[in-house]
Amino acid sequence: GGRAEMVKADVAFPGERRRILEAARRLERRGPGGDGVDLWVNNAGIGGTFATLDGIELEGDARWHQTLAINFTGAWLGMVRAILDMRRRGAGGGIVNVSTFYADQPYVFRIPYTVPKILLKTCAAHLADGLRPYGIYIADVQPSLIDGPRFRWVARNYAEHFRKHGIDDPAADAGIQDWFRRQVPERAPGP
Repeated sequence: GGRAEMVKADVAFPGERRRILEAARRLERRGPGGDGVDLWVNNAGIGGTFATLDGIELEGDARWHQTLAINFTGAWLGMVRAILDMRRRGAGGGIVNVSTFYADQPYVFRIPYTVPKILLKTCAAHLADGLRPYGIYIADVQPSLIDGPRFRWVARNYAEHFRKHGIDDPAADAGIQDWFRRQVPERAPGP
């Protein structure tokens, strides 16, 4: 018995995050807490570039800044707006952040993607305990790649970047084999 409204918005821009909250407030609802956000889902994200630390552009409007603005800043500030709305109404609610499996795993060549996801996951975790007494709960969903077109695109890019850094066959590299044995032993390449 409730209503929902989809609002297409770019969370990297403050006015867009406000539009989402205003749309939730316009929905008429019966029950405690009045109209507003009950559930905020941060599913926004872009892949960023494949880059090593020395390859990241730190000035101008580089892809790094765009990735950080969408994957962390927009998601974080949108979540904060939703939390403040829930607190204002005394209604409780939920936050779901879609981060990544790679927020807990090294993800070589993907620093621009993983850093903002790690920031979002970590900052949300620090808020979670303090919000529970208000009936506000935060969940972090950590999907990984699955076989399909996106996985094949990532695999091709990885192979290209390994070759660019002097590793023609990553599965035969002793350092990479050691990493797999430590991180994902069931997927470690053989000798």
